[in-house]
Amino acid sequence: MNSAGFDCSPSYYFVADGVEMGQYDSIVTLVHRIAITAALNQGWIVTLHDHEGLDASFMANRRGAHAVLDGIRATLLSSEFTGIGRDAAVVMMGYSGGSSPTTLAAELKSTYAPELNIIGTAVGGLLPSLLSVVNYLMPSDWTLLAAIWGLASEYRTLSRLMQESLSHNVTRRKQFEEFQPMCSEQLRSTLGYERISSYFHSMEFLNSPDIQEVFSNNSLGQDVPSMPMFIYESTHDEASPTVDTDNLVSWYCKEGATIHYRMQTQESHRSLALTGILQALTWSKERFDGLAMPEGCQNSTHYFASTDFDSLAFLGETAIGAIERQLGIDLPSLII
Repeated sequence: MNSAGFDCSPSYYFVADGVEMGQYDSIVTLVHRIAITAALNQGWIVTLHDHEGLDASFMANRRGAHAVLDGIRATLLSSEFTGIGRDAAVVMMGYSGGSSPTTLAAELKSTYAPELNIIGTAVGGLLPSLLSVVNYLMPSDWTLLAAIWGLASEYRTLSRLMQESLSHNVTRRKQFEEFQPMCSEQLRSTLGYERISSYFHSMEFLNSPDIQEVFSNNSLGQDVPSMPMFIYESTHDEASPTVDTDNLVSWYCKEGATIHYRMQTQESHRSLALTGILQALTWSKERFDGLAMPEGCQNSTHYFASTDFDSLAFLGETAIGAIERQLGIDLPSLII
């Protein structure tokens, strides 16, 4: 989602006509639809969460984590029409803005939803520290505005300080309000590399103790996940310092977690959103098939995320053909 726009929620965005999409969003949506179809073809039940809630609270990750776990609970209560068992095995997946509530859900699962049989979590493009992300994206990344809007809808103190800090320029204030409902690619194309500070007379409100506490409460590292994890990252991620993910994984491992940490040296944050989902699905299939991961942590480094023959076999010929036609590429030729 990466947006504080209500109409960008998956339950609406995936099915609605007339939602304005840029080329990248169109490709992401296509790849996700194909991945979901491939998962359904495995006989899996797939649940997509509107984890931002009714107020589109982007980056309110604690709320999002609870929504993810509650969504799994709801799915497990759907046996009347899905046939799912109450103790069915679950794998969680998420990337970028979706990785934050998913990873935090993995951290909070033992205390918030101990009854769930979550056998694995596959996440990529992590944003471990919100404070670090804010500093990293300054001064001109549109995602920062979306995060401020999203968190302001969840926390009244931030909303008040944000309003008090808006630019005195009437045009700027009007634009600030007009841009908020936009989905990610539309917001990106509208703002480009414009300085975020131009919409405020001061951005010191982000440094207030109350807001620093908001960032801390919605960052990762609250607890150690109890299930095996697959974490995939770009070595030069442009959305969050890779060292933050390195440090998070290192802490998880010291505390006894089981993790495969896979780094890609030739992927960007945006490209990995497309290519990484295939390896995450393949890893998930191994968990559902009962293949045990070695205990402890293992790291691996690769040029690219995609693709290997297992990933392509998971997709199936129909899905591969659809991706190749849309992107104008030959997927098998990309195997490294």
